Amino acid sequence: MATELTRGMQAPDFTATAYDKKQINLRDYRGKPVWLIFYRYPECPLCNLHLSTVCRWYSKPENKALSILAVFESKGNLFPYAMGGKALPSFPLIADPNRELYELYGTQARISALLAPSVVTSLFQAFGQGFKQGKITGKLTQIPAHFLISAEGIIDQVFHGKTVADHIPWKTVDAFVTKPRRVRSNSI
Repeated sequence: MATELTRGMQAPDFTATAYDKKQINLRDYRGKPVWLIFYRYPECPLCNLHLSTVCRWYSKPENKALSILAVFESKGNLFPYAMGGKALPSFPLIADPNRELYELYGTQARISALLAPSVVTSLFQAFGQGFKQGKITGKLTQIPAHFLISAEGIIDQVFHGKTVADHIPWKTVDAFVTKPRRVRSNSI
């Protein structure tokens, strides 16, 4: 098992393949803060409900100061089924069928996270917005995880959900986006 990642640690670097076959290297995002999100699988209605909210949030110009990387435990060819067949996000969707990034970042899975009553409420919300349960191509018990990473590559916030429908509070993300950034100076 990987070392538990905490605030103040260097975010582990990785290279992965996005949905569009582009290579994504976390190191390439230095200089801009990153929101790294771990979902379950592309046809998960709970994941798509949250992903659609992230897309609406990210469409606001003031939130473009942040780079978003979303990881799914599936092969890249399944991403057209994400978002209920709606337009895919403008940020990278990363395929991690072998769970290498999930392990690297110490994500969690628990059967109790699937059985919480709040999951049923979220499922009804997802179904009400047109997100259907599709093919399960990952761990059904995978819990969402979120990492807010500074422009210098340091972990600022770590969030592991309590259930399969639990995500980082929006106030935490908004505070991270509006957080004053240190400007590097070349002067002596």
